[in-house]
Amino acid sequence: MKKPFPRKLRSPLVSVVVTIYNEAKVVEEAIRTLLAQSYKKIELILVDNGSTDRTMEILENYRKTSRVRILHLPKNLGPGGGRNAGAKIAKGEILIFIDADMVFDKNYLKGLLVPVLAGKATGSFHDTELVKNVDKVWARAFSMNRVENPGETSGVFRAVLRDAFLSTGGFDTSKGYFDDGLGGIGPSVRAHAKCYHNNPEHLGEILKHSRWVGRSMIQDTHNRRRFGTGVVVSWLGIVAFITLPFAGYARLFGMLALIALALLLLFVLIKGVKRAMKDGYPEFIITVSIVWLVRIAGYWLGASGEIVRRTFGSKR
Repeated sequence: MKKPFPRKLRSPLVSVVVTIYNEAKVVEEAIRTLLAQSYKKIELILVDNGSTDRTMEILENYRKTSRVRILHLPKNLGPGGGRNAGAKIAKGEILIFIDADMVFDKNYLKGLLVPVLAGKATGSFHDTELVKNVDKVWARAFSMNRVENPGETSGVFRAVLRDAFLSTGGFDTSKGYFDDGLGGIGPSVRAHAKCYHNNPEHLGEILKHSRWVGRSMIQDTHNRRRFGTGVVVSWLGIVAFITLPFAGYARLFGMLALIALALLLLFVLIKGVKRAMKDGYPEFIITVSIVWLVRIAGYWLGASGEIVRRTFGSKR
């Protein structure tokens, strides 16, 4: 009986699953860079996750392209649900899960596969992720380049042995933003692979993304208690702030709320200053500070909405 995982492999078929939701602006570049990879033995599974823009129209242009398979889902199942659907039809011994807003160095897949093919790990994740759309002000302020991730292991999987993935039951779709981990097969290891990521380009996109992250923090049992407590305390702070005109303990609570707000603004300013000093870009003091205010607002709105839905039984 062969050892299920990890194990050494030689030139296996690799199934690259790309989940896509309303990414008409960027998906073609992702596809082109995947088809141009130095590792050629791949099937590219493009999962349209119920898009409402021109995504599916663009994907149809690749319908007859060799090595490309297209799966259309009638509704958005979330990233994890889309990945699980793609994995079900995959034929490769190794699965690679990536997003449509990414662009890839020509040796990305080859690098990602090294520890898995050598039998050193069940799965891997890339070590270098750069911002693609750095010419956009808000995209540049949204996040730093993530180069040489400090950890040697992670709970995040980009590449994973197919039988190991199936043994876990797939990604937990209830976790939302945090659904890219797999339990029961050990950690993934860092691989030398480089990619680029298109960050949100407008404050509205950043707010939308942050609301999703906030909802996911309440959906994920690992984060729910800590983050949920913080949100509830913030509600009390808002009530306390409203009581400022009144006397006694009400005014004391209001003052505490003002202090908390001042600390939040200081945190945001420090974020901006640190980025400005690290990247040598003075405008970051303003742009990064604004981005963090929007992100915090988004986290709070998303988490608050999820708490209300859970408390009052909304099925959304």
